[in-house]
Amino acid sequence: MSSHYQVLETTVLKRKATLCQTLAPADLSVNSPAIEAFEDFSLISPLLVPEDIDYVHLRELFLGTHRHFSLVEDKTGKLTGILFLEDVVGPRSMIKAYECQNSLREQTARELMIPLGSLPGISLARARKASVGDIISTLKRLSVTSLLVTDDDGETVCGIFSLKNINSLLPLRLPSPLHAGSVAEIAQVINGHYQRV
Repeated sequence: MSSHYQVLETTVLKRKATLCQTLAPADLSVNSPAIEAFEDFSLISPLLVPEDIDYVHLRELFLGTHRHFSLVEDKTGKLTGILFLEDVVGPRSMIKAYECQNSLREQTARELMIPLGSLPGISLARARKASVGDIISTLKRLSVTSLLVTDDDGETVCGIFSLKNINSLLPLRLPSPLHAGSVAEIAQVINGHYQRV
């Protein structure tokens, strides 16, 4: 990828937001308009889960719907975070259970999610001016696999750019973070992470 792509300015998302109301992919390149790799929530409804859904139901929901992320909402319908498939079926759920000193079955979406306020986001107006290469550069610079897109005031989440989706649309494969593939690898993550405690 050429180095002439810019890193886009991001904003800190509010702790809670509303969800934007709910194409055939073209041949995509890093020079394509970023909007072509955008998962637009006005066209494709995201998976929504309540904060208090338990781990067992959350896992079944992810595996049954074949979705790679879910937005988490509170009882009032405001978005509070995001969960990725890897957060639920990967080592993160076991690490969180260990940190909270409870069983995996006791974990809820609230405990496993990445809070909205700690996620990078960009405005839809900025996304419309960007290229796919700009989005990839921004994801790389921020060391994240997704970027939420909001309306201009940051109050409504309109969609997401995800490395997983961009990878599925590009003819090349971009590197993504490694995930544990076995119980032994999960144990290594936990032991390595807590060895000094």
